[in-house]
Amino acid sequence: MWSSDRTARHVLVSMLVVALLSAGCGLRALDEMKETHRQGQYAEVAAMDVSCDPGDDRCNQMHLLKGDACYVLGRRAESADEDSTARARFACAETHLGEGLRQTEPGSGDWAIAGNDRAQWYTNRAESLRQLQDLLAGDSARAVSRRLLEFGRTYRETIPDAAAPHFYIATAQYALLQPRLLDAPSGDADVCGELDTIISTLDEAPPAPDTSSVHTNIESLRRQLDRQRSRLDCSS
Repeated sequence: MWSSDRTARHVLVSMLVVALLSAGCGLRALDEMKETHRQGQYAEVAAMDVSCDPGDDRCNQMHLLKGDACYVLGRRAESADEDSTARARFACAETHLGEGLRQTEPGSGDWAIAGNDRAQWYTNRAESLRQLQDLLAGDSARAVSRRLLEFGRTYRETIPDAAAPHFYIATAQYALLQPRLLDAPSGDADVCGELDTIISTLDEAPPAPDTSSVHTNIESLRRQLDRQRSRLDCSS
């Protein structure tokens, strides 16, 4: 009996040591990631492995940091017309930002990591999906559009005073409508109705500053929708 108790205690102590060592490793990994990100070494951050337990309160921060690094690199690749690199970076950003968002509590101070706020993290994931949508084609693009539509609605419900989610919802709706727009006859009631629904999504957006990128994006999309309505003679 005494031998059994001693064995049980040994096993328990071993488990505690492993847990403490793992926690220390997780903290060191996060500290390294934070410092590397702070120095602007985004490629190094993007290459770091994030294989942590979602229940660990540091895991969400690691996903957010890696997602942010991939997002920054994706925007750089997009600006340089490096489409294949941009696709890979935005796919990484979408995955890790999504995981970081799921793991971070609404009132957590972790949203401030990397100088962002909660709305910015949502915007960056939505923008990653929008970029992927434009960089893909066919069924792959439509699958991303559906994810963008779903996430845009989640973003709108989570931060109802933000204008950005309305833009992303409308963008996804417009992308999904594109195949029907190509062959729609003049005055097509269904397609015209879909265009009106998308315009209504934009109309419902809370006001955004005239100088903001979201205002510019909304107005640009609105002009595209108006041109489609005119082309199809939807007002008749």
